[in-house]
Amino acid sequence: MEKSGSELLVEGLLVEGVKHLFGVSGSPLLPILDVLYGKPQIRYIQSQNEQFAMFMTNGYSRAARRTGVCMVTRGPGATNCMTGICQAFYTATPSLLISAEEGDKFYGLETSLHHNVEGSVLYKPVTKLARRVERADRIPESLLTAFRLTSTGRRGPVFLAIPKNIMIEKAEASFTPPERSRIQRLPMGNPQDISRAAELLAAAKRPVALVGGGVAWAGAQELLLQLAEHLAMPVA
Repeated sequence: MEKSGSELLVEGLLVEGVKHLFGVSGSPLLPILDVLYGKPQIRYIQSQNEQFAMFMTNGYSRAARRTGVCMVTRGPGATNCMTGICQAFYTATPSLLISAEEGDKFYGLETSLHHNVEGSVLYKPVTKLARRVERADRIPESLLTAFRLTSTGRRGPVFLAIPKNIMIEKAEASFTPPERSRIQRLPMGNPQDISRAAELLAAAKRPVALVGGGVAWAGAQELLLQLAEHLAMPVA
């Protein structure tokens, strides 16, 4: 069955298990907001400013240990998120920024459209991926790629631009469940390397643990605490 780009976008967020969506509304986003209104599974949280919305997204991501999603309108809506995206990029926080853009009919007019900016170019240096979705039937694939990239390897933000005409364009598309496209279990560490590390720690006179965010994302806080107590080792 054919669905609009807005319906496909919201369905894709549901497939990914999104429960909270932060953002600032704007007229280009109305088709998406209309669909969201009928989907109580996703709580839309309106901010007074796009920068705040992006920081809320990052904070939610860190607290919930999952990809946070922010949705804003074109032009200044997208540019106001830059500081928050930079924070997510340099702190390895998995976040997805979805922005409206001018439709394909006006693409390329550049300065003639004072409310538009090419976000995929703007955000490329500070995201793992910055993409403009060109067709409604590519929305599921784009969301799949975006969520996978935010949460694998070194985590970080992804930017997706959705042109206005794509939001109402009808298309048929299917979704791939996240469990079929993600690594479900981290690879085991090399036993020899682990043994060598244990030997070094046991032989150290004043060991200190310098810990990164990977411990929290892996849920290894309790194991770290046990190791630190066993070795009387301070943790930074």
